[in-house]
Order: sequence, then C-alpha cells, then structure tokens
Amino acid sequence: MTDFVTVKITGLAELQKTLEEMPKDVARKVLREDLRAAGEYLKQQMVGQAPYRSGFLDEHFDTRVRINGDEISGSAFVGPEGKMYYPHEGVEGGRQVDENLRSATGKHGVKGGLVPVVSVARFLEFGTSKMGKNPFMTSAFESSKDAIVLKITEGIRSAISKWTK
Repeated sequence: MTDFVTVKITGLAELQKTLEEMPKDVARKVLREDLRAAGEYLKQQMVGQAPYRSGFLDEHFDTRVRINGDEISGSAFVGPEGKMYYPHEGVEGGRQVDENLRSATGKHGVKGGLVPVVSVARFLEFGTSKMGKNPFMTSAFESSKDAIVLKITEGIRSAISKWTK
C-alpha cells in the first residue's frame, strides 16, 4: 500500500491564469523546474532527519517530477528509491542477482532475503510490532511545507516576470 501526501494550494488563481497564458512548453518547463527545486529541498530535509545507521538510507532518496498531460499541473514525488536493496554480504550496488534463479522467460531472479530501502523507510516511519515509529519523513514535510510552497510560488513568479518583459 502506498500512502501519498497531497498539498492543494489555493489563492493562486492569478499565477495559474498567467501560466495558462504563457506558451504551454514554457509554462510546463517552469513548473517542472520549480517542482524539482521544491522536491530537492524536501529530499534534503528528509535526509537530514532520517535516522543514521549505515548511511545507505540517506543516499537512496529520490525526487521524481511528473507534469500532467496537456494541463499546466504536476506532481513531485519525494521518498526512498523503489528498486534499491540494502546490501548484505556478497551484494554489490544494492542488487544481488542469483545466476541459479531463472524465470520461465530465462531472466535472472533476485535472490530472496533482500530488504528494499522503501520497506526500511516505511518500518522507520510507521514502526513495527517490535520497533516504535520515527516519523522522520512526515516531520520533514510538516516543518518545511511553507518553505516548499514559497519556493514554488516564487519560482513561478520569477519566471512569469522574465516572460512578461
């Protein structure tokens, strides 16, 4: 199950209207750059608050930005990388391929027992039956959401002022 945090910014009708008046490719580029900058800021906040054990979790947070279809709207997804595994003995680069495991298509299988970074982050964030929760991602978001909105709006305003000149 994937949990998402959605932030809806209201009261920015003028910015949205001006973005819609810009050439679509320019507006989409502006939005992508500002969402990426805000996402990177949030990523740094999460990394700063993540419990430090080996440093592997800190190094494997990612920011992805998606601009929606033909609309001038988008999303930034910030969190642990999905296809990265905690290394253990005999594993290089966070992935271990077992030559003896092959699917019906002949592709190599990933050896069992590997723990994805996403799972470790979830265990830390929400806790387990044997470990208390440590909501570092939620805390990072809550403490920086105003700065994130400001980064996005100021970036859009700056791009609009450059475009109107």
